[in-house]
Amino acid sequence: MRLNSCAAVAHCRACGGVQFLKRYYRSGAASQRTCVNEFATLERIFLTTDKPPALRMPRPYLYCAGKRAFSMQYLAGDTLDAKMQQCGDAALVEQCIAESAKWLRALHDLPVTGLSAGRDYPAMFARIEADCSAWRSESALVAQALDAMRAALPLVSESGIQPAPLHGDFKPANLIWTEAGVYGIDASIRNVNPGAMDIAQYLSDLLLTLRRYPAHATSLDRLLDVFLAAYGDTSEAQRRAVMWWMSYSVLAAVAGKRRRFGRGAALDPKFGCALGALADPARDATW
Repeated sequence: MRLNSCAAVAHCRACGGVQFLKRYYRSGAASQRTCVNEFATLERIFLTTDKPPALRMPRPYLYCAGKRAFSMQYLAGDTLDAKMQQCGDAALVEQCIAESAKWLRALHDLPVTGLSAGRDYPAMFARIEADCSAWRSESALVAQALDAMRAALPLVSESGIQPAPLHGDFKPANLIWTEAGVYGIDASIRNVNPGAMDIAQYLSDLLLTLRRYPAHATSLDRLLDVFLAAYGDTSEAQRRAVMWWMSYSVLAAVAGKRRRFGRGAALDPKFGCALGALADPARDATW
């Protein structure tokens, strides 16, 4: 069970087939839209005849509006998050990261039309700066991250990186390692924006969970090198954009904690370590 959804494996009594069922259990328009978008994304990608071979996603079956639920192909395998936690080999962890990057590049190369662009860099910075205003005076790391984002804003805004269809929740837990290859799940393509946003979300999740991967004490520089090489874009512009969006992702998590726990909430050590790694990418990023 997740924050807003639950899932189950269903076996057909008639034919013995196996399906994966997902239901958004919270009522309301927001859950309905999320469910519709996720199912529509599966249909869109499944029906695209010229999609990249690496873009594997489960086949969609049926959608039930009244239950905010749908069924799809069952995938036998482990999430990449679980696989990286279980393995004791740093090389295998990096292979998982590289396979994640290849899958994401296939998604970003998907030919799609009719999607609107999301908010631009200045608008997103104004939002995160406002959300973290209370933390600025309390944490030197938060203040340093905001200042670095502001300084890099002109460069990332004019980077020339082409927008791409975004996964929207790209992280190791939403990738399944199977015998046939890596499959992506929980995608909800709603707009196009710099692909660095998806990359940053994935790498930010890694930074905040590296403690769960005992085989992989590493630096942010190394994580960026492995991911961007497999993704196929090691340009300085892409690296700068990913770092900018990683700062945004981590600061958004910091701001979220303040909203949940109030002004007295201390800066969680994992956030401090992640912000420290963004300030000094060559240092050990494990907290």
